[in-house]
Amino acid sequence: MTHIKIYRAVLIILNCCLLSSCYKASNFKNELDGLPQVNYQPEYKYKSSYIVGDTMTITGRLQLNNNFQIHIGSVNANIVAADTIRYKPFFASNEEKIMDWVKVLITEDMGSGNNIPVVITSGNFSMNSATITIFSQYNKESFQRPLGLADHAGIADPHNIFLHCLNGKGDIYFYEVNTGNIQHIKKDGSTELVLGAAELNNKGFVVKSFVTGGVNPQGTKAWISLETNTGYAFIEADLVAKSAKLLNQTSAYVFPFTGTIGKVNLYITGGIYPDSKGDVYLVTPGNLYGNYLPQASIARYNSNDGTLDYLFRTLGAPQEIPGVDLGDFVKFNMLPDESTLYVSINSELRVFDIQSRVMISHYKVQPEKEGVLPKTYTGPFDLLRININGGFGNNADPAAAFGFLPKPGKKLVVLLYQYLTTYGNQTANITAQIGGPKWMVFDFSENRSYQYAPMADLIGYSFEPYQTFNKPASAFSDQLLNYDEAGHLYSTANGCKKIVKTILK
Repeated sequence: MTHIKIYRAVLIILNCCLLSSCYKASNFKNELDGLPQVNYQPEYKYKSSYIVGDTMTITGRLQLNNNFQIHIGSVNANIVAADTIRYKPFFASNEEKIMDWVKVLITEDMGSGNNIPVVITSGNFSMNSATITIFSQYNKESFQRPLGLADHAGIADPHNIFLHCLNGKGDIYFYEVNTGNIQHIKKDGSTELVLGAAELNNKGFVVKSFVTGGVNPQGTKAWISLETNTGYAFIEADLVAKSAKLLNQTSAYVFPFTGTIGKVNLYITGGIYPDSKGDVYLVTPGNLYGNYLPQASIARYNSNDGTLDYLFRTLGAPQEIPGVDLGDFVKFNMLPDESTLYVSINSELRVFDIQSRVMISHYKVQPEKEGVLPKTYTGPFDLLRININGGFGNNADPAAAFGFLPKPGKKLVVLLYQYLTTYGNQTANITAQIGGPKWMVFDFSENRSYQYAPMADLIGYSFEPYQTFNKPASAFSDQLLNYDEAGHLYSTANGCKKIVKTILK
């Protein structure tokens, strides 16, 4: 009898354990069923990177009816749409299951950069989903309001020649063709004479034309290339003392090309870019396939010791000129104090460190498909689709892309889509349909583009040359000249008939 009681007691205990296990298993299954689950199959998983303003679609067993929330970065995401879909979990099976999907809007307050957390909550359960990268439409230096244009200085003649001076202080220097003087337009719009014509002409030769020039960031010295009755002359001017001296006079562009500045043969045709430490970068000419090239090689003149050497060359440079080979038909721009050289070739921008002469970044422009509006111009370089219609800088089509002004941090400021037409209709400017025209930044330190300002109001102005229906192109190319401490831009406009600056709207 005792054995029977013990047996019954054991059965009761075992049954209790079994019931408890079943209960726990049932609860565990219910908990699993209540957990939100994201589908990472290739056809359903969400993208790894987004631009602010994009819509992100998340698919899976999300438990939408159980106080569902999505937390991205530091904020709860705004769910703009939700529904269910049927899918086959197994290829060889006809069995269908139901999945949820939601769409959320990516916003600025979620943060920007890599590894932005995505947390999905349903009921009492939360799960960490795959992180994403968010690209902001802006940068901390961007304007939050549209930029318009206003007349800046009353002195503007399309024949004037502007000297390179990119110092971030709004200074503009130009050679005044009618007088032969070099003038300085200050940030406040006033103009002062910095070098008279007599200082350039009293050097034992006759000046035929002013070719190019550059002013150091301090505004104390200028270097000038002149075409004369005997060839080319290279001049150094002291803008404080208002004096000038002849550094080099060359009648034939032949060997020797390197050495002491007064003993080399030197033509400077494509630009002069001084830095703040005494180095002056000179763009010299060449010839390729019978085509004259004003930009064929880059030399460095050290004003401290008076020597000249070459850093970069193209296929069109004279054979004796040394330097790193950049290719064939190229265009240059540079920011010497940052040791950054920008080279455009075949719709590609290449960025070099000037001192090491090593390429540090590049961006191959991909156009939008034919018939598709080019809206994807903000975000990582590999996702951009930009219709530039040619090269970069002022050799591009300014209707599509204008400027390419270097700024510190390996950045280029450019105006996109001043004028945009549809295929088959060249009379209507539809740039407003894609948010243009817009000042943008190509940032090569982050390999992305973002807005310099949310919109560009160009009413009353244009950047030339470009041709549209009933509008001929100007014979003069406008230039983006400088910027100031507040980030405002200074430029010529209307075919070099005006000097303008950006203003907040």
